[in-house]
Amino acid sequence: MPWLKWLFDAWRLPVGSHATLDIGCSYGWMAAAMSVAGAATSIGTDIRRPNHDAFRSTFPASTAVLAMADMFKWCYAPDRFAFISIRNNSAFCMAPQLDEKFVELGRNVRRSLTQGGLAYLSFLTNFSGMRSDDGFTNLPLADIIDYLHRTGLHIVKMMKLGGATAFLLCRPEDAAHFDGLQRTITHGQRFHALREYVEARVDGAVPAPRILRNLFLAAADMASEIALRWHICERATVCLFGRGILTYYVWRIMTVLYPHIPVGGFVVETNDEPSVLHVVTDEEAGRIWGDNVLSIYLDTKHWVDVALGAATSSAPPCDLMFTSGDFGPTLPSGEPSMHGVPTSGETFTFHYCSGDHDVEVPPIIAGAYLTGLLRNLQEPCHEDAAAFEERFFTTFPSGFEGV
Repeated sequence: MPWLKWLFDAWRLPVGSHATLDIGCSYGWMAAAMSVAGAATSIGTDIRRPNHDAFRSTFPASTAVLAMADMFKWCYAPDRFAFISIRNNSAFCMAPQLDEKFVELGRNVRRSLTQGGLAYLSFLTNFSGMRSDDGFTNLPLADIIDYLHRTGLHIVKMMKLGGATAFLLCRPEDAAHFDGLQRTITHGQRFHALREYVEARVDGAVPAPRILRNLFLAAADMASEIALRWHICERATVCLFGRGILTYYVWRIMTVLYPHIPVGGFVVETNDEPSVLHVVTDEEAGRIWGDNVLSIYLDTKHWVDVALGAATSSAPPCDLMFTSGDFGPTLPSGEPSMHGVPTSGETFTFHYCSGDHDVEVPPIIAGAYLTGLLRNLQEPCHEDAAAFEERFFTTFPSGFEGV
């Protein structure tokens, strides 16, 4: 419920005047949560009748309504829903291809959204295209994005975390409105997650698990945006420019979350010391990786500079840029509101969207992403995330001979 409440408020969804819908609602937990989160009318539908029997006794305070419905025989009125969720649906997970019946479903979702409404669609897939033992077809990301384009829905945001990949979608006529909100919301989250991490380091303290979690989510969120843009632009590879250890985290997460996307280069600042990464200049990168690349400037060093009050930096020409410069001097001071505007006395909550509605990332997962197999070959293989932070914050990427 807190995640839904945040989503409704942050994205300014008109749930107080329009209905919300959970398709494939199972026993109705999300429909119940949407009603508690402020939806005037919350509806859950599922084709499996037994799932509905215990709803009233399980959620006695909920005003939600559950009904039987086949999602491929859509029967809901157009322009009536502020939020439509199809979460980890088994039909999508097990479909060998997203054929015309799925396309028509997506078009019906688009027609049923009201002005200013969002759809949430998530997939359980590892992108391999190989059927797994549990029957999942693991559709490639390119196939999913192509499907969404065929439905006519506009992709506002893609979120990859754990085993799920999720999308926030809107009507094409609402694209400009939601793209502006997306920049404000996600940038505010990223900036404050990174600032929190940097300030903990400046104070000399080992970052708390919550701070590491927020850092991890911020890096995963940037990797997801890079992956989406790569597919939409139909480029051959990603050329990733960046500075600082936080930028390395994004590079590392790219290789874990999206192993099918080749990252052709990584540009970092060094003092002529050895580096485990292939370090080249901007000019060399253009010659090495050619023209058919998506050029990303991921200057998390700039976030550090802003958090510490240092001077800003300039960026090379690129296709996608992640810096805090777009928001000027307003974000570093004070806590932001849900729309990224600092407000006195308001507490900022980190609700990164993901396919699993994650409220917490299990420590073992965070540790795997933060440490991976990266280690100094002269030291033991295993160390916890805090020890990793302590050793690598200021020294990496310089000073290593191998991974």
